[in-house]
Amino acid sequence: MSPGHRYDPRLALVFAILLGYLGVDRFYTGRVGLGLLKLVTFGGFGIWWIVDIVIFAVEVAQRPRSTVVEVESTQPARSRPDPRPGGPAAHKPPAPRGQGLEPWTRSSTMTEVVGEYYQPETYERLFRGLPRDGSWSRLERTASLYPDPYNPHSAGHAITVWIDGLHAGFLADTNAGRYFSVLDSLAHRGQHLTVRAKLAGRFERREGKWRAEAQIELPEPEHILPMNKLPNAEFVLIPAGRTLQVSEENRYMDALGPLTGEGDQPYAATLHHIHEVRPRSSFETVEVRIDGEAIGILSKATAEKVLPLVRLIEQRGLLAVARAKVAGNSLGAEATLNMIRASEAEPAWVAEIEQRPLAPRSVEGSSRGDDWDD
Repeated sequence: MSPGHRYDPRLALVFAILLGYLGVDRFYTGRVGLGLLKLVTFGGFGIWWIVDIVIFAVEVAQRPRSTVVEVESTQPARSRPDPRPGGPAAHKPPAPRGQGLEPWTRSSTMTEVVGEYYQPETYERLFRGLPRDGSWSRLERTASLYPDPYNPHSAGHAITVWIDGLHAGFLADTNAGRYFSVLDSLAHRGQHLTVRAKLAGRFERREGKWRAEAQIELPEPEHILPMNKLPNAEFVLIPAGRTLQVSEENRYMDALGPLTGEGDQPYAATLHHIHEVRPRSSFETVEVRIDGEAIGILSKATAEKVLPLVRLIEQRGLLAVARAKVAGNSLGAEATLNMIRASEAEPAWVAEIEQRPLAPRSVEGSSRGDDWDD
């Protein structure tokens, strides 16, 4: 965020409409870096121009009684008079609780975090040991998102952002309203969302503090969780990784076709060790199922890369679950998995599964039902 800048959202909207392709609206609101980027790309080739018009229009609509929006101030946080009742320090947002859950699909864009200015201690710790010569330092971290419904400065749908166990800011109100119901549902299940975060910071000598900007990789709300429910039976979610292609989908179109929709559809798939019998040969492979119905298998070469994982999980009497995507239509569809290979598994993750006792007998995927939620 840009320190010491106040702006009228109505005037920002006018600039966005008339001169947005030159970045004038972003210069006016104090986002010089974004303004320059918008200038050299002619408003992000027109797309960014339209997006900013929508953003400022929404801001004007949401602030009918306020003509000036304060982005940040150069005054120290402790002495700065805050127009909100109690100031930013009066409310302590809840820290994330329970199990961290990565989004079911990754995002191709980054979402800005707001309120970094009010967390100087957080960024002092995050950028500790980095150069203080005025140059920009960049970090990648994991951020946790958690609902903050009792935040007095929001409309009951605030989303707080934490990095390395430190409060780093919030989602903007326009985004928080879209994501609150999903994150609140996760919180009630004892989970919270974890996403990749990018941090940029530079030490401001005059203020004696870090100026920081944070962005998070946040997919659309409907892509945070799979389209279907997870199995009722105990399962292990295999960590996300590179894409694996499912094969032989044409044999399973009766089950696969109804799963298609507009664009890629995210699903939770279970993986099962089977013996694929062919007229002249047979081989070990992995069958992929969604809601208990087979939708394809892995090729022999691909299966060899993941079978050790599936066997490890099945030997403990558990189900192996992976992130899946289905694309296409009822005439033709394809499925992919987003998961690590056996060689890429973290030793600690493997050890945690190995600590569980072996099942009374080896559980073959072809003989056990998935026990899916109704």
